[in-house]
Amino acid sequence: IGAAKSAHEIQSLLAANELPKPLTNEVLEQALSELPTGTSQALQSCLSAFQIKRLSPQELLAFVRSVVPQSRALQSVFPEAQVSMGDKLAMPLGPLVLAAPS
Repeated sequence: IGAAKSAHEIQSLLAANELPKPLTNEVLEQALSELPTGTSQALQSCLSAFQIKRLSPQELLAFVRSVVPQSRALQSVFPEAQVSMGDKLAMPLGPLVLAAPS
């Protein structure tokens, strides 16, 4: 039920706006059904902000790229983001250094 509502919301939200490439309504509908609940809600908020021009195309794409590893649909249109995220995750982490309180 939630995925169907999300798909309908995307269609109505973006009917008048052109999505930045390579995003399509179909890719976003699929991604919303694949993403964890919180991430899906954040994406819906970003799409709403984009629709009312409070979020630029570049900002929308930046958010979408940040969640690529969580969605096969997004991985299919942003393969470079998946690779670069994989590289970052594969790097060994150094020791955690905390600053002493002043």
